[in-house]
Amino acid sequence: MIADIIAAYQLIARNAAGGKALDQFLRMMHDVHEIMQETKAEAAAGAVPRPARFVPEPGGPAKAPAPEPAPETPAEGVLVDREGNVYVAVD
Repeated sequence: MIADIIAAYQLIARNAAGGKALDQFLRMMHDVHEIMQETKAEAAAGAVPRPARFVPEPGGPAKAPAPEPAPETPAEGVLVDREGNVYVAVD
């Protein structure tokens, strides 16, 4: 259902960009504007938007694994990338 709603909004916007169905597009923008406005009760209370608060998981944050030691300098004709993949030159 959500995918259908998104597709409908996109179709309205595409049609409006082409000069068709401008009244539907303007209505859609009007409705979005109304939804985003604060209510009378929120305005009277001086409410302001609040930033999201993220709560850490119980037990603390997960620890990152210890970095692997850097590989030794490879021999001539051998290439080692960041992930440790070894590439050997073929004669």
